[in-house]
Amino acid sequence: MDKESIALDMEFRFAPEDREKYGDGWHTYSEMDIISLRGHELIKLESMIGVPMPSLMEAFRQDATYANMACCWIALGRPGEWKDFNPLMMQVEWRIKEDEPGKSPGPDSVPGGSATVPADSGPFSTTPDQELTS
Repeated sequence: MDKESIALDMEFRFAPEDREKYGDGWHTYSEMDIISLRGHELIKLESMIGVPMPSLMEAFRQDATYANMACCWIALGRPGEWKDFNPLMMQVEWRIKEDEPGKSPGPDSVPGGSATVPADSGPFSTTPDQELTS
């Protein structure tokens, strides 16, 4: 996989109802962490989730619920069984992970442009006054 096509690290936070079970605070989802896994680990993940990893990563970029859920589960270190992981996915908050506290990623952090994602939206949702470019 081409490292230029890797998405920025994202952070997510579960709904208040799920925080006791799945963790409070912000958690990091990193595509770089996924592509750094060994082959057998990737095959194991694909088997558990039922989707090839490149397809999962693309579906995450399209804000597909199953992909968001799988990426949360992977990012948390795969706690418990996949079939038992069941947070309120439409209430998970997403944001681009800041490089430094208080500093948003700059235009050079995104291939070809800048990225702004509202904290209360899906991983790659945009509003008319906000833009994601690649």
